[in-house]
Amino acid sequence: MKLRNIEFGDVFCASGARNFFGEGWSYHQPLRHFGLDYSGSTLITKTTTIDPRDGNMPLQADSTQPVELRPKCIVIKPWDAVVLNSVGLSGPGLEWILKQNKWQKKKDPAVISFMAFVNDMEQPSSIFVGS
Repeated sequence: MKLRNIEFGDVFCASGARNFFGEGWSYHQPLRHFGLDYSGSTLITKTTTIDPRDGNMPLQADSTQPVELRPKCIVIKPWDAVVLNSVGLSGPGLEWILKQNKWQKKKDPAVISFMAFVNDMEQPSSIFVGS
């Protein structure tokens, strides 16, 4: 697929399948031995919000990896054709992500998934109040 003269390829990963920077998730590592391979696909980042957000999948304090090896908010029952993702936009927030300087160094085309989100309409996101 070509957009604005940029070739993105024919295969797009689902938003979040490869985490925020394309590194994948810790629980994907054993699956690489069975052929899990993202080469040739276009990264769509895990959806981020402006402010940090707990959501339903607690993340490790110093990374974007989940605390739980098998997060309870993700249910996969392949034999019943059931997949449920109830992560709820867990993430460290846009400021933390940008400070990692990983998106800025990417050479391959990628899609950044971003969602404006506030918990309370009376309390605007920090980006809107100049913090």
